[in-house]
Amino acid sequence: KDIQGKDVLFYCLSAPTNRHSQCMKIVLSIGANVNNKTFDGLPIFVEACKEANERKEICLQLLENGADPTVIDDVRFSIYLI
Repeated sequence: KDIQGKDVLFYCLSAPTNRHSQCMKIVLSIGANVNNKTFDGLPIFVEACKEANERKEICLQLLENGADPTVIDDVRFSIYLI
């Protein structure tokens, strides 16, 4: 993880290219944590689905590999509770 708590899956989302998609497949095949969150509570699945139209395949790959579809963004959710 980097200083924000982002792992390689977050960086596979940085641009919807074939290389990023291939990287995602490789990382998922070796057991990356699809329910990982950054240190501030942002789940990889939430980040991926922010731009679901461009990342449809990635979102589906995450789900197929066990991503929790009910996960929430802890930081932004807590803001709404205040």
